[in-house]
Amino acid sequence: MMGQSLLGNSVSVINLVRLASMVAGSRSDCYRRNAEHLLAVFEKRLNDMAMAVPLMCCAADMLSVPSRKQVVLVSRKPSVELENMIAAAHASYDPNKTDQPMVAVARVPGVIHIDPSNKEEMEFWEGNNQNIVNMAKNSPASDKVVALVCQNFTCSSPVTDPMSLKALLHQTPPSLNSCGLSPESALSASNKVQFETPERADSVLTLFKNHGFTESQISKLIRKRPDLLLYIPEKTLLPKLEFLFASAFRRTTRIFLQDIQKHVAPNIKLLQELGVPESNISLLITHLTSAVALNHARFIKIVKEVKELGFNPMKSMFVLAIEMLSGSKKSTRERKFEIYRRWGWSEDEILSGFRRQPQIIGLSDEKIMKGMDFFVNKMGRESAVVARTPKILLLSLEKRIIPRCSVIQALIFKGLIQKDFNLGTVLMPTEKYFLERYVTKYQEEVPQLLNVYQGKMDILELGFRSEEIGGMKQL
Repeated sequence: MMGQSLLGNSVSVINLVRLASMVAGSRSDCYRRNAEHLLAVFEKRLNDMAMAVPLMCCAADMLSVPSRKQVVLVSRKPSVELENMIAAAHASYDPNKTDQPMVAVARVPGVIHIDPSNKEEMEFWEGNNQNIVNMAKNSPASDKVVALVCQNFTCSSPVTDPMSLKALLHQTPPSLNSCGLSPESALSASNKVQFETPERADSVLTLFKNHGFTESQISKLIRKRPDLLLYIPEKTLLPKLEFLFASAFRRTTRIFLQDIQKHVAPNIKLLQELGVPESNISLLITHLTSAVALNHARFIKIVKEVKELGFNPMKSMFVLAIEMLSGSKKSTRERKFEIYRRWGWSEDEILSGFRRQPQIIGLSDEKIMKGMDFFVNKMGRESAVVARTPKILLLSLEKRIIPRCSVIQALIFKGLIQKDFNLGTVLMPTEKYFLERYVTKYQEEVPQLLNVYQGKMDILELGFRSEEIGGMKQL
């Protein structure tokens, strides 16, 4: 009974793997998971008595070795030519076959036949694998049997005779297998990557490997972007990689001195496990490189501290906080906090301000003092107002803050806007928006506004007396 159970389940696993390679999407994933689950039931038997269960070994081989080919035959009706093509496909065993007949049979390429004139067949594949439908629709010869051999994200040029099909099936496949790509992925991407020879794919893979990408990283990249295999490496990919590496080098050399697999990769994995979005991880890698290149043990401590400070891993401020804590000593951070305390920030306001804009602890002591002095003493604002919009402290005092606040002062004195304007609303927008909203709009009432904005005219030259300025001092 056990032998019958093993035989039946072995056949089931093989058929599930074949089905997974034929269809696409979630259904393909479901078939493969079922095959893996079924095989796991007999894992102990396989480990203890592998030689006694050759067909089950064959099933395991099909699941684990990503080298199986898929043949798609397109013809409009049954014919002798179709039978000859099917025979050619079934006669061509994988070059890595063993001497055991059962294993050899299971490693025969999968064969799909589709008739473009059969409405039911076309509808079936439309719902299960759109790529098969596209192959049928794009078949170059309607009066012949057309064969395409697909494997590992590539699809051969079509052939129309058994000898050519046999030759294709005996070709050494592109080295995509070496980066762990599964056979189920071949058909799903075959419409996007069709080329005559594997040399282009080989050169793309070699380029990535030479730049330090691991096989698993290359596999993930190609699964997401199979069209990369069509790129000319030296012309398209190499300049981009050199730019990225040079860009990272300009920001920090640490990433080139660290063991990528020992530190950088585990750091990124930790962020992924916390649910940090890929876009924010990319921000950390491309713009905040020094943090992601930290020793993994230290990186763990910093991430823990950032979480304890109340930062949300889903927000971009989470990775900014990691960068700021990784680049400063605790004594330095405490010195910055003390400056904010002297300006009247409470402990809650300091923590809240840091959460809103972690970079406020990276400012120089002088910049913090000048910024707070301007907003509190020149603009007459409460210190707590700045704490609620801490990002304004990062702006240039001479190039943005003073020019814009001068315009706002003039508009307030003319009674054109309210005195209790929002600092963030005035200082954060783009220059184009600010000019349209506060300068061009009031050009008729105050023709000199542009000169005030450009620093060519003092606000007192508009005709105001110093006592009219009130709570705000002349800038």
